Amino acid sequence: MKYWFVYLALIVFSLDSVADQTLFVNAQLRSTASAQIKVQILENPSPVGNGKNVLVVHGLAHTGNAVKPLAQAIFADASLKNKVANVIVFDLPGHGGSSLPQGLLFGQMSLDDYANTFLSLLGELHDLNINVDAVVGHSMGAVIVQLAQTKLLALGADLKNDFGVNNVVLLASTMPRQLPWVLADSGLTTLLAIPNIRLSPELGTYVDVPTLLWQNLWFTNRLYLIYAPGTPSISSIHNLGYISKEALQAAGEVIGLVGFHRASIQQGAFASASGPDLRLVAFSEDRNISVGEERNLYRYLSNDPTDHKFTVVTRWDAVHDMLISAPKALISAGAFADF
Repeated sequence: MKYWFVYLALIVFSLDSVADQTLFVNAQLRSTASAQIKVQILENPSPVGNGKNVLVVHGLAHTGNAVKPLAQAIFADASLKNKVANVIVFDLPGHGGSSLPQGLLFGQMSLDDYANTFLSLLGELHDLNINVDAVVGHSMGAVIVQLAQTKLLALGADLKNDFGVNNVVLLASTMPRQLPWVLADSGLTTLLAIPNIRLSPELGTYVDVPTLLWQNLWFTNRLYLIYAPGTPSISSIHNLGYISKEALQAAGEVIGLVGFHRASIQQGAFASASGPDLRLVAFSEDRNISVGEERNLYRYLSNDPTDHKFTVVTRWDAVHDMLISAPKALISAGAFADF
């Protein structure tokens, strides 16, 4: 298997003494399609013996760079800095620094392709002796993790027993087709997306979210549409590489565009005591998904009617992308209490 290393230090068999690294690994999307995936391994500046490796899956029209504020907050937190050794972020195919897919057009990529990318990456990291202990999925990234687990269960496998993932944290997850979701079911997502659908010979059909809309959707609160403190500026969103185009097929499956079906996720996908431990986190001011909808999802995935590991971050600035605007508050609310 072929790897492209930016730093030769990754040839070592442990990350215990390695600084931040960037590497590219091959991911198989389908039997006939693949991509080179940019992976950034962010190391805790405070040495941690036997600390966890946490892999984060970014959301729709985002990149791995959008997760970096959360990683920095984890390393600065008094408790987590003694538990987390590395935060691993990556760009989905055609996002950020990852290559366009080979074997299909960018716009043709589906959520299934993204789930296969995630599973392929877990396997590649394992081959490099980089074992992922915990997975965090945000928004679309949360559904990607759910779909990956659903696919594994169909094969008699799961994220814990086959990949060593002990903890799964889902932040502001979008909804599978089995559950109601007002934003999608009302047709509003379709109205928002249609003006931003583009077509090119190189990319196929894709969604190009304008930066101002990207900022507005993810960082304003439910009642007054006030921007949360910590909202990145328009220039910062571009300069820091937070934003990306999105494949129309995947976007349609995430937000339920007319003519598309949202992802189908197995009920009780995280209910098994022998599988990975699940915590689902909702944000009180998320304009896109309500706390009630997230609670329904937690119960659907866990078969737990007591909401034991369902966390609600209740603040006026608890917006959809608070992992960027207020990551310290997200941590303080107990989102990663199981690490």
